[in-house]
Amino acid sequence: MKNLQGSPTAVANPPRKPRAGPRPVEPAAPETSRLNFALSKLVGFFASLRLTLVCLGLGLILVFVGTLAQVDLGLFKAQNEFFRSYVVFWGPKTASWEIPVFPGGYVVGGFLLLNLIAAHVTRFQFTRKKSRHLAYARRPHPLAPRSIADG
Repeated sequence: MKNLQGSPTAVANPPRKPRAGPRPVEPAAPETSRLNFALSKLVGFFASLRLTLVCLGLGLILVFVGTLAQVDLGLFKAQNEFFRSYVVFWGPKTASWEIPVFPGGYVVGGFLLLNLIAAHVTRFQFTRKKSRHLAYARRPHPLAPRSIADG
């Protein structure tokens, strides 16, 4: 064998040997993997920080506009139209029609609740070290009234 270390065409690693036999063919993806993929995408969407920030921003705008609307509508009507509704409608005062312009309090709060649950399910890791705190969950707080502490 010749010594090729001084030549410019020296090869550090020898070429690989080809594999013997044909490659195994991967089976087609079953429907369950598509379902798992779609479910993981859905859970990922609801657990995202972006959804949290969008919902908090929408809630901030909703509270601000609903507070300003209390001047014209009154307290209870503004609460019903902005916070206790799925969609906020708007229309001219003289017209009989209204169009949806903003998500209501039920939608924003519902998405925030789903976001909280999905984020907790995907990010919380249950370990033995964290489980010892569950023992304190059964005990009443020392400052709790006696009627609550006795159960």
